[in-house]
Amino acid sequence: MMHSGQGGLEDLTSKDRDISNCDLVMWHTFGLTHVPRPEDWPVMPVEYCGFHLIPVGFFDKNPTINLPPTCKGNSKSNKEK
Repeated sequence: MMHSGQGGLEDLTSKDRDISNCDLVMWHTFGLTHVPRPEDWPVMPVEYCGFHLIPVGFFDKNPTINLPPTCKGNSKSNKEK
């Protein structure tokens, strides 16, 4: 069944609805272009499929910046001073 082309990601993001404290659901759909057959043995073609979820704007700032320095006496930087 083909998608009608309506109601996709572009339509959802253009509404600019607040997603704070909401459960977000994503469906990752894919299709295979190679159906394995017995005659492919022993050299079996491989197809990879995957995706990455990368948060944007998760933090307002980097929480690791401006941390106080460590004061361990056995650190290399302390011995060089």
